[in-house]
Amino acid sequence: MAEKNVREGPPPVAMDRHVAERFDHLDRRIAALVDLLTARERTTRYEFSGNTDSSGDATLPIRVSLADGYEFSLHRLIVDDGVGTFAVQTTGGSVEIQVNSQRVDGGPLTAGGDPGGLPGIFTASSSSGIFIRGGDKLDVVLVGCGAVSKRVFGVAQGKLRRVPLGE
Repeated sequence: MAEKNVREGPPPVAMDRHVAERFDHLDRRIAALVDLLTARERTTRYEFSGNTDSSGDATLPIRVSLADGYEFSLHRLIVDDGVGTFAVQTTGGSVEIQVNSQRVDGGPLTAGGDPGGLPGIFTASSSSGIFIRGGDKLDVVLVGCGAVSKRVFGVAQGKLRRVPLGE
């Protein structure tokens, strides 16, 4: 009795296409990983938002997730209530930038102050930015700000860089 040569599975053309698609997917993933590992630093933006209470207070966490061996240096922070403009700002209270619940920068939200009100902009140079590493918590805290019971939002922008070994 002769044995039949029965082939199970998808036809050869479909299998070739599947294998080619998997290799393309892997090539893209490897290229992204190589780019991440070889790039010295890149500009990154993190958006945040939250609501103030009836006193104008809010703690707005900026969700910065860092892989081991990386750090984020905050160079520009914009906090806005969507009501004030740069010509006529929402004033009152203060804003703080905190790392691990400790104040590292901030200012009054009053006329003539720096940043002066909402929208407020904080800037720092590359050498004086606020640095955080994996596990650190970065928050924007509004205290008694003029944006009472309002949605507040913003953007934190800075450099994400790979920390050289031993640093």
